[in-house]
Amino acid sequence: MSSQPDVTLGNRFIDALVAKDFDALQACLHAEVAFRALTPPGVREAASATEVRAYFQRWFGDCTEIVPIRVESIPIGERLHIAYRLDVVEEGKAYTVEQQAYCTLKGEAIAGLDLLCSGFETR
Repeated sequence: MSSQPDVTLGNRFIDALVAKDFDALQACLHAEVAFRALTPPGVREAASATEVRAYFQRWFGDCTEIVPIRVESIPIGERLHIAYRLDVVEEGKAYTVEQQAYCTLKGEAIAGLDLLCSGFETR
């Protein structure tokens, strides 16, 4: 029987995102993470922690406020489900964004990250 993943990794990932601490966010990722994201503009893919960090930095780096409304980090079998709804302010405009991610882990790092994003929706 397999063990379930430790949810603290998901919590660290969310905390790093909310704090815009992209070094800490990258530290949650395996160096060769497989990343697939479905975002309103289309599919995004990356094969390294540096590339994944760049996506999150592009999406959230210009936000002057990030307020978590709902966060969740729970095991689903051998995978980790990370979900968050955030109220953000970017360029003086208020948005809500929600992302759902399903992660495979390798040791203490996210080795696979499949993400679905709502996009930044006007509040």
